[in-house]
Amino acid sequence: MGKINLDSTDITILKYIIEDPKISQHTIAKKINKSQPAVGARIKKYEELGLLQYQTGINFRKANSFYGNSKFKSD
Repeated sequence: MGKINLDSTDITILKYIIEDPKISQHTIAKKINKSQPAVGARIKKYEELGLLQYQTGINFRKANSFYGNSKFKSD
């Protein structure tokens, strides 16, 4: 894949997402004076280009579970 051309609006949107990954499209739109559908279309473009990736995890403490991995060596 070649270089991805980003304009100043793209960079601003990405900065907001980096600062708060849970920020809504509506909130971003208000901050940059664009419509929510316009922001949503740009975010979809980032996803399709592979620029944005998502990662999910489990909070084991909230689930009352713990996961550990230990190695023991005996002589």
